[in-house]
Amino acid sequence: YYKVLILSISITTGKLSIYAFTKMKPSYQATIKIFAGKSSDIKGNYSKEELQTYAGLVNTYIQLIKTDKFMDEVIDKANLNMSPSQLLSGVTFSTSPDTPIFDISYASGNYKTSEKVVKTIADEFAVGVREVILNTHIKVIDDVKVTTIKPKKLKFILVGFFAGLIIGIGIIFFIDY
Repeated sequence: YYKVLILSISITTGKLSIYAFTKMKPSYQATIKIFAGKSSDIKGNYSKEELQTYAGLVNTYIQLIKTDKFMDEVIDKANLNMSPSQLLSGVTFSTSPDTPIFDISYASGNYKTSEKVVKTIADEFAVGVREVILNTHIKVIDDVKVTTIKPKKLKFILVGFFAGLIIGIGIIFFIDY
């Protein structure tokens, strides 16, 4: 029985190891931090109510970005070969509580593409928001930062080991039955 168990573990761990080292590539996540307020000067005089108003508008800004029309503009400007829904599936947003500051991130398998998409979204957003919400000024407060997300190959191999163990035990129970 131990031969069945060792064979099962070896096959699944081996196959998943080969997959992990040949097919799993790093991905890249680009992020940009944006401020949206009444003036282009972040240090402008804002009352607490004004900050809350602009902070409340952040979700409106995000919804504007999520429209197909906006994504089509980004696709055209960045010369991308994808649909708006494909582009939007890689875009994430994070907000800072009670501030008109938010992050736009895009994950891709290509370093340059992730960087270009985030820059283009920020540029198009700066133009587009002024058309919808008057007297809003957009300022990029932190340039695009691209981080590498390395696949967790060891974790994948461990899953293969335990899957092989479970399969092997199942085969042993079946043979014994």
